[in-house]
Amino acid sequence: MSDLPTNSQIKIGSKVGIEKKEDQGTGKLTEGTVKTKLTSSKTHPHGIKVELEDGQVGRVKQLLDIGNKIKISKSETFEDGILTEDNTKVGPGEEYETHVRITVGDEPPSNNSFENSRPIPKNEDAYTEFKSTFQHDLKEEYLRKSGKIEEADIRKNAQKSIRHDIQKEISLTVAAFANNDGGRLFIGINDDSSILGLDKDLEECGGTIDKLQLTIMDSLKNFLKDNSFLSKLKLEFAASDDKRYLIISVPGATQPIIIHDANTEEMYVRVQNRSQKFTATEFLKHCKDRF
Repeated sequence: MSDLPTNSQIKIGSKVGIEKKEDQGTGKLTEGTVKTKLTSSKTHPHGIKVELEDGQVGRVKQLLDIGNKIKISKSETFEDGILTEDNTKVGPGEEYETHVRITVGDEPPSNNSFENSRPIPKNEDAYTEFKSTFQHDLKEEYLRKSGKIEEADIRKNAQKSIRHDIQKEISLTVAAFANNDGGRLFIGINDDSSILGLDKDLEECGGTIDKLQLTIMDSLKNFLKDNSFLSKLKLEFAASDDKRYLIISVPGATQPIIIHDANTEEMYVRVQNRSQKFTATEFLKHCKDRF
């Protein structure tokens, strides 16, 4: 039986030793702090794949720390406990690891609250994608501000189709990540990694995070039609300088994830910094290697 660290033993923020792809078979390990877990299964014969805070990717061969344990008191809890990052409840007198982010206060955390700013990569890559919006048509807005009213009105009249296409971009990016080794999708972020924010998307969902989250999940369900996989996604809202954005963490899937649109099936795979559409033959070959 493998003595490699399991998925549950590896936490966001853990200090680990990873084996990068180019170092396979050399015994060389690279030390760093876990930013994202890219393997969804409980174990992997070659180690759980992670991305470190410095952007390096590899499989965890060693845990270099297990976190310091601290106790919480009644004054630090809401009701009779707190929630850790993975939504595990910890009661007064119990211990939790300090590298697990927690939310404390008099009330349980609300979906309308935001984490503090999370690090945003500078560029898109094999594990990172930026989307300016979930469904709001920024081009119509730009045309209107530029005085091109007729062109803007044409887009407004085609809003249903345009919104469908914008939402589809979110789902196909999720599918592309899933069909490779996973990744993170940032919504509300410009291509240059600057924060645009979610205000327009929120306005179209009544101004509430709860409604926006439900709308996003409904869209993903419509295109992916795979509730089992969707249950593994992590949606995390964050804010910086009063600008809010969303991070969707996508694990590598254990079986192919397909886009369903207008009675057709489409296949996408993350290739470098883009979500590449594959033909049926290309995807079949990819699946034989990947799954």
